[in-house]
Amino acid sequence: MPSRLFSSLTEAREQIRAWQHDDNHRRPHSGIGNIPPVEFVAKRGLAMRAA
Repeated sequence: MPSRLFSSLTEAREQIRAWQHDDNHRRPHSGIGNIPPVEFVAKRGLAMRAA
């Protein structure tokens, strides 16, 4: 993963939230059948827990 410098803590938090959303809603994960985690949770009927 390339390094990234942020101009503020707010910018860093925004970028992290955007990455987290993309990772959980769009990017398939091989360990759960090559589907995004949100789709896996929906298909399995599991409750999502806040981190």
